[in-house]
Amino acid sequence: MSKQFMEAHIICLWKNLIVGRRIALAGAGKHSIRLIDLLKKHSLPLPLLILDDKIRTSLSSISVTSPELISQTKVPVDLVVISSDIPATRQALTASVRKFLPDIQIVDPYDGMPDGPYEEEKEEDKQQSSILSHENKAELFKLFPNFLSYWTGREEEKASFYSCSRKDNDIIESELLQAGIPVIHHKVDLADFKKWMDAPFKSLKEYYSVAPQISIQKCLEHYLSFKYTAPEAGSTIIDIAACGSPFANILNSLGYDAYCLDMAYPPGINGKQIGCDASNTGLPEAFASSLILHCAFECFMGDADKLFLKEASRIMKKGGKLCITPLYLSRVHINQSSPLCLQDSIIIDQEAKKVWRSDVWNAPFARHYSPAIFYSRVYSGAPTDMNVQVVRIDNLEEISCFFGFNIYNRFMLTAEKKCN
Repeated sequence: MSKQFMEAHIICLWKNLIVGRRIALAGAGKHSIRLIDLLKKHSLPLPLLILDDKIRTSLSSISVTSPELISQTKVPVDLVVISSDIPATRQALTASVRKFLPDIQIVDPYDGMPDGPYEEEKEEDKQQSSILSHENKAELFKLFPNFLSYWTGREEEKASFYSCSRKDNDIIESELLQAGIPVIHHKVDLADFKKWMDAPFKSLKEYYSVAPQISIQKCLEHYLSFKYTAPEAGSTIIDIAACGSPFANILNSLGYDAYCLDMAYPPGINGKQIGCDASNTGLPEAFASSLILHCAFECFMGDADKLFLKEASRIMKKGGKLCITPLYLSRVHINQSSPLCLQDSIIIDQEAKKVWRSDVWNAPFARHYSPAIFYSRVYSGAPTDMNVQVVRIDNLEEISCFFGFNIYNRFMLTAEKKCN
């Protein structure tokens, strides 16, 4: 990101945060020096003090103290801004503030943005950044309202507010059953899952190992879809909304007839790639025995989710199986979007609450259904030749503890096309 963009972002954010607030910075490093210089340049109010575990007398004429010490005093600070553009440092600063000041509001200006550090502009880049086209500048400035909304909005306007507990999952299951949607329970066999990852799907585990925090979750999604659909050797499998996933290639190496399908591919069937809309594929009837979707169905914007089961039934053979995992369910029907995405082309469900994503994926759209809306948008329109059910994974805590990573595959949708 350009220096101009980042400075404009910080200035807009600070102007909105400072009103009626007593702000401290967390972090007594170079970033704080640059930030304070920027505030002085624009004649904006400065932070009251700077928090850092490594105490020093002052920084840029502002007192520095530790979160622990300030927790023992009555210094009137009600908001802390994380002042670093290095991801690991931001996490450490946030943890330190949370430890000693658990009730104080914390703002990370770079949450949801690509990882820094954002270096000072090199001399040879300054000329280039100064001649950005009017179109590019306009596009960048269109994002500012998103950031302002994200940072000044209430917590219930962020996706993280809607994280589900076991109790929430129990209520969701109860509401699904009340709507007439079958729910079955499944316990993941940890020994079998581990064996599956080691062989024959070791290459899948290696592919996702570059992101350890999600590698087990991604492998679990593929394990569940593979185990449920239980494809026979040589049968046709379509990995829908596959993007760059290697799963179809791995399946082909194991003797299956696997395709990957995505709107990003060139239109039509090109080797083992299918470029099309998953809700309107143009494929022949009874083309595949298994359809699998991994962390994908929630991105079907507009009416694509309503149309998908009908299209899935059309292109599946009799006795064919469909697995959507995870199926994102929530107590409240929400549509998520990243503040880093222009909102002009985002279609929000009429019945949804729009919230900002607060993760690193920067996806333009994701849908989490309430049970009632899942029924009206998806289940009620399922073709009569399909048996559709929701599967609840019972031992998420056990899986998370076993591997040491958070697992969020709480529910999935499975369906089988009737033989008669």
